[in-house]
Amino acid sequence: MGEVPPTAAVQDVAWVLDVALVLATVPVLLLLASGPALLHPRARRGPNLAALGVGVLFALALPLVWRVGVDARGSVAGAAAAVVLLLAAQVGSVLTVLLLGWARLAWSVRRSPPRRADALVVLGAGLVGTRVTLVLAERLLAAIRLHGSLSPSAAAGRRRNVPVVVSGGQGPDEATSEAAAMADFLVEHGFDPAGILLEDRSTSTRENLLNSAALVAEQASDGAGEAGEAGEADGPQGVPGRLVVVTNGFHVFRTHVLARALHLDVVVVGGPTPAHYLPRALVRELVATLTLHPRQQVGTAVVLVALGTWAGLG
Repeated sequence: MGEVPPTAAVQDVAWVLDVALVLATVPVLLLLASGPALLHPRARRGPNLAALGVGVLFALALPLVWRVGVDARGSVAGAAAAVVLLLAAQVGSVLTVLLLGWARLAWSVRRSPPRRADALVVLGAGLVGTRVTLVLAERLLAAIRLHGSLSPSAAAGRRRNVPVVVSGGQGPDEATSEAAAMADFLVEHGFDPAGILLEDRSTSTRENLLNSAALVAEQASDGAGEAGEAGEADGPQGVPGRLVVVTNGFHVFRTHVLARALHLDVVVVGGPTPAHYLPRALVRELVATLTLHPRQQVGTAVVLVALGTWAGLG
């Protein structure tokens, strides 16, 4: 008499799995949508093909997992299906937040573009030999376009133009530092070498931000000290102030989150991403975003496993 009718039991769990299916589908749709980018000769590489393969696999599997979770409630199979779907939804929700965050930041910059800065920072993104990659070239070209519209702030010292910080160390498979290659690229495009600051020790986005801020603060202190001798000191010493950071669009949100965690006054501007790089970029950025707060993600996963077990066996 106290048993729940089968139809009511299905409805009880279906809404949970419906929401999970929608969220889990977000990364699948993006991976499938990036499929046409593989037509580019440069895109036909293992990581991109793997990303597309994962998208196809999940597109086929998710509806089946959802069906098992709904129809097999009360069994181990139903519980397993619910857990898998909820964990996939966790990944989809992180990617959704990443995309919404990127869209919000892009709209904010478009509506109110930065006008003044203490420095323009360009984040490194790998090399081919001693030359910048296409992805990194897009960042540098975006920085070149933006640089002409920026005015130096008081903390920039007596510089007439906003200094450009090129940030990136030398990887084990690289012939030179990313910063050196980026500086060469800027000089080839007409930049005065005196206006370029090299930060060539970073190996991650977090280090890019920290080391660049420290370098700008050091330059500001030196400039303020020189100006102070002439009675022209203005603004705090040793503080980097506002940094305008240029990266690719897919990397904007995570850079913004890291900068806020480091308590830096940063405006992040995203340049274009070569189409052939998008599939790999989506997967890489998703994994990096998931690992930003590992304890929170693990805690969420534990809760979702418990919820999925309840939904499948309850």
